[in-house]
Amino acid sequence: MSLVAGDFNEDGKLDLATCAASLLLGNGAGSFTAGPDFPPGIYPRVVATGGLDGDGHLDLAIAKDGTDGVTVLLGDGQGGFAARPMAVVGKYPFALVIADLNGDAIPDLLVSTTFNGASGPMGSICSSGSGVAGSGPRSRYFG
Repeated sequence: MSLVAGDFNEDGKLDLATCAASLLLGNGAGSFTAGPDFPPGIYPRVVATGGLDGDGHLDLAIAKDGTDGVTVLLGDGQGGFAARPMAVVGKYPFALVIADLNGDAIPDLLVSTTFNGASGPMGSICSSGSGVAGSGPRSRYFG
């Protein structure tokens, strides 16, 4: 199971989000309480966080084991998330990074995939700033 830290409810305290659909709200003293659940989709494997839609709130990307997709959950700044349609990225995504890959000051999503135990190509889904729309002409594959 994968988890990430971020201030998902924007109270100035770090929270934790897991790929298994749970949000743990931090109290700033090292303990956490259960927050709202969010829709991870089928077979969540790894999670990454960053701002994918340009609204200033942290979003989540969840790679789905046993599928060829990544689900993006757009954060509302209060600990809630809204799912976007699954982006098809290639067989068995197992690693995610959110970073500005093309220098346009908008975070992008880098996905690494595998098949039959061998590392597959890495692909990036370049964001338009309104959330990750999916693969297609904005995707670039390396390797």
